Amino acid sequence: MDTLKQSTRFLFEDELLASHCYKGRSEKKIAFVQYSGIIKVLLDVLQLNPRCHDATKSAMDKLFPELLKKANDRVYQRKYAINSR
Repeated sequence: MDTLKQSTRFLFEDELLASHCYKGRSEKKIAFVQYSGIIKVLLDVLQLNPRCHDATKSAMDKLFPELLKKANDRVYQRKYAINSR
């Protein structure tokens, strides 16, 4: 699902993704699954791509938490790098 990773990096800023968690279990963050329209559009667009024949809702459910976590890690690293100078 490299195409999903690339499309989320293109469509969303890391700071926006870092402020969300996927299911909303964290009380500090917004649940990304609340944006069902965005998730449906991403899935529909990915299914149109011939390289993404394996794009399914269950694959996105597995991949999105990882993408949100990595975005959070990148934001933290940037803040840490700025503060350590």
